[in-house]
Amino acid sequence: MKKKALLLIQLVLIQLIFLTTQSFSQSRSNIPVYICMSDISPDLKQQLQGLGYSFITLFDMYTPTLDEAAFRARIAKVFPDSAGAGIGVLDWEGSAFSKIRTGDPNSEDYKEALTRYTKAILIAKSMRPNMKWGYYALPFINRQKDYQAWNTAIAPLLQQCDVFMPSLYQYYPASSKKGDSESSYIKQNLTECLRLAAQYKKMVIPFIWHRLYPDNKEKGLALVSLTEFENRVKNISSTTYQGKGVDGLIWWGSDTYYFKQGNANMNREISSRVANFKTYHDSLILKYGNGIKKTLSGN
Repeated sequence: MKKKALLLIQLVLIQLIFLTTQSFSQSRSNIPVYICMSDISPDLKQQLQGLGYSFITLFDMYTPTLDEAAFRARIAKVFPDSAGAGIGVLDWEGSAFSKIRTGDPNSEDYKEALTRYTKAILIAKSMRPNMKWGYYALPFINRQKDYQAWNTAIAPLLQQCDVFMPSLYQYYPASSKKGDSESSYIKQNLTECLRLAAQYKKMVIPFIWHRLYPDNKEKGLALVSLTEFENRVKNISSTTYQGKGVDGLIWWGSDTYYFKQGNANMNREISSRVANFKTYHDSLILKYGNGIKKTLSGN
């Protein structure tokens, strides 16, 4: 009798594990992907919407201080519907960002910068309360330094974010000497973001990009191969911490801007085979958009 009971329990546990795994796999395939690009044609946007993509607007600012009146005016202009829902991305880079990233948490400059960042997101949340707000590239991630200490220092700011939006752009191509580090880079940094999200009860929607990060002096802005990009999407979407995975992806791009800057890697990619940049760009984004959907569906 005991053997039969144990066998029954084992069968039940196996079934529960199977159902849980199946449910997790299905939930991963349903991850929403938000496109944050302002340089695609209306026709392409319609095609991407037909594939299930949503579009969001990046609210960027580079001023060292917070002009509250100007900030409120821009929120009202960029997000005109006061009852609107969706994802709100604040992208505040420049010297202010550097202060809260690498500054001394005990210094007055640091404290003032942290207060400004916290105040800005509180204003955004008060003006558009139905939206989920976060900062691009927060929580911090890093390849070498102690980014965990940085995130501990900005805990008051992280607590006010609705969404964590770490930047998981690719630095090195897989074929390079450092290419093997990309998978561990994703796992290490994203696991930490998911841990913080579990601690603070926040959503996690990382940024991805189909180009290598510009800080790579040799290969910056080179196109990530479709296979590498699909693998990155797969790695990000499958990474979990205590059962929690990402709540979506933000696919960012600004190819037109960088092309006009005359980047050498983009010129090599485009000038030799493209007569019309906009046509090329739309075709590229559609191709990679199909790749993302294929990856998330498991096909």
